[in-house]
Amino acid sequence: MNAMQDEYADFARLYAAFLDPLLHRTRQYARGMVRDLGVSNILDICCGTGALCRDLAADGLDVTGVDLSSAMLAEAKRRTRSSASVRYLTTDARSLPFEDKAFGVCVLSLCLHENEPADRSRILSEASRVAHALVLVDYAADMGLLGALAHVPERLAGRRHYAAFRNFTAHGGLEGLLAAEGYAVLARRRVLFGAGVCIRSERGGRWAASAPAADI
Repeated sequence: MNAMQDEYADFARLYAAFLDPLLHRTRQYARGMVRDLGVSNILDICCGTGALCRDLAADGLDVTGVDLSSAMLAEAKRRTRSSASVRYLTTDARSLPFEDKAFGVCVLSLCLHENEPADRSRILSEASRVAHALVLVDYAADMGLLGALAHVPERLAGRRHYAAFRNFTAHGGLEGLLAAEGYAVLARRRVLFGAGVCIRSERGGRWAASAPAADI
């Protein structure tokens, strides 16, 4: 996303009102994968309106949400109680202002598919730099019977967004990207009504040797 142009300026409240409830079940799978790792500090990259940040904070976790869209972050802050252990930062996911391994887990939910191929690689690299493990949600190459419905919001998001989505699914979706970048898939689950996957992954690290890939 171009930092000078907020693509979500007119969309943030609609996203929170309509898409956040639709994605509730998928968030719970990601939330469960994070809980299973037993860590306390979480980074949610491209956190949008902060729905997953609020869920994770409700589990007693210390959560940082970053996004490049000031409109999405404004909506996230509006919906987050002041007492919740969540902080939000306006930050480019391609260059994160955090030290190496500053977080136990980094979550990337439905953000990789909307970026250009080179930026996907940079975002993944930064995520694995600042966190010990990754929990990712995005589209699969095989999107199932209901996968055609995913094209509707992706097309409505604009020409650039839709072109990136088409490129992402054509090159293997989330699992294709992880394989190309050298990441291990440690656990996976079908989400998004069968159109996507929720994956626990990492490139090296403390869990890789003891946690073989598994469908859950």
